[in-house]
Amino acid sequence: MSQYTHLSEPLSTDSDLISALSYARLQQLQATKQSQVPPPDIHTLRKGFNLSIAKLQEIERDTLPNDSEYRVEEYDIPVDNESNTEALGQSRETFKVRCYIPTPTGAKSEDSKAKTVKKPVLVWFHAGGFIIGNLETEDYFLRRICVSLGIVIVNVDYRLAPEHVFPASLNDCHSAVKWVINNSFEYWNISPTEDGIILGGCSAGGNASAALAIILQDEPFNDVKVKGQLLQMPLTIHPEDGKTSKWNDQLLSLEQNKDSTGLGKPQIDNIIKLLQPPLNDPRFSVALASSHQNLPPAYIQIGGYDPLRDDGFLYERILKESGVKTKTDIYPGLPHRGHVQFPSTKIAQRLEEDLKIGLKWLMDSEEKE
Repeated sequence: MSQYTHLSEPLSTDSDLISALSYARLQQLQATKQSQVPPPDIHTLRKGFNLSIAKLQEIERDTLPNDSEYRVEEYDIPVDNESNTEALGQSRETFKVRCYIPTPTGAKSEDSKAKTVKKPVLVWFHAGGFIIGNLETEDYFLRRICVSLGIVIVNVDYRLAPEHVFPASLNDCHSAVKWVINNSFEYWNISPTEDGIILGGCSAGGNASAALAIILQDEPFNDVKVKGQLLQMPLTIHPEDGKTSKWNDQLLSLEQNKDSTGLGKPQIDNIIKLLQPPLNDPRFSVALASSHQNLPPAYIQIGGYDPLRDDGFLYERILKESGVKTKTDIYPGLPHRGHVQFPSTKIAQRLEEDLKIGLKWLMDSEEKE
């Protein structure tokens, strides 16, 4: 979308982002010149990613809430396999969810459920292109949001490609949502029909959130209240679908920002290769869904220097044209997940504060109608 090309550059007032980007680009250039080896295999890629998250957690350790303000619970959820492994005498495969529960339910007590604040559960799907990432990817961030807004958050550790190609990751996210629907009242006294749920995630997690918002419309859980979808820098259309779609001349950021730091076109191509999502499948290319009417409100965050920038703008427009309420925040010059690359910059801190406001907007959107 040509009207957004200027957003690839940071604002002159974001001097700390300008400095951080200059250093990151220099490092990227030096690595490109020095390295003649093939791209890292998936295990090396994951090791490097996990190391970067561990370093981020070291930086952010002092930002964690007090232990008395929340508690953490983990549960194993069975994978919804098409083949019946149990019939073959094999143990059923599972994936984990990590749940963050704020005070007053943070401290275990006999009446903890009765004290639960009636707010929707946020079901969160982590970033990583469906090929990397785990429960640690946004762990500290989710702990802060849990306490700051006083909401229960369920962090989903879905299976990854290439070991589990599409739609395994989406199926796990779907299973996690159904688990929340079936258990939130028993565990936290939160009713999915009255208090509701919000679907949210970053990058790949934003894609899964948008897909499930559509899928859940046709579920038997028709009385469940999906109050919103939080889409942080989401992919909304398969790159090859984008080339052949009517929006081809509007999806310019993939080429314009192909050399962006963190995530560029080569990384996106690798993700598609490993994940193997089919073309023209609205479970992945959510922009191609047959209808977007009656979807829950969407809060969208878009990085100006992100190859997926125009994915976000495209989906915002599609939702608006379908009568769906949207709220969008834009961050000029910010790469994909730039708030994680440069956590000390003012724009990264602004993004987290904006997300809290956006999440509150989703929680309150029904009352504002």
